[in-house]
Amino acid sequence: MKVLFFQELRNRGHQIDWLMQSEKPCDTPYRTEWMGCKLWVGAMHTGESRLHRFLKHVYGSLNDLRSFRMLKHEKYDFVQVKDKFLSALIVLLAARITQTRFIYWLSFPFPEASLYQAAQSTARYPLLY
Repeated sequence: MKVLFFQELRNRGHQIDWLMQSEKPCDTPYRTEWMGCKLWVGAMHTGESRLHRFLKHVYGSLNDLRSFRMLKHEKYDFVQVKDKFLSALIVLLAARITQTRFIYWLSFPFPEASLYQAAQSTARYPLLY
């Protein structure tokens, strides 16, 4: 990823803005610079309880809602979402409203992995898989 986005695409003159979730505990979202790119970082709770895991997904979705503001105030050639199914729907809606091209990048075959786990009876929540 580093070679593709920070070397190849930037060397060809592309400006890349990032919308990511914090890896460490963080109560307040913020904007910073990262490897010469704008980066918006969302809040994060890293606890292991069900409540903390739920909050992690809520914070992730709230952070993805930022795409509406970003697409409204900046003119992007396209917006890309990687491996986030529900968030992709949020960003797709924002892209459609602003008439921005949308790309979904599935880096791992999650649907096939879920089907395999369900078939092998190794899925954590078989009914959901």
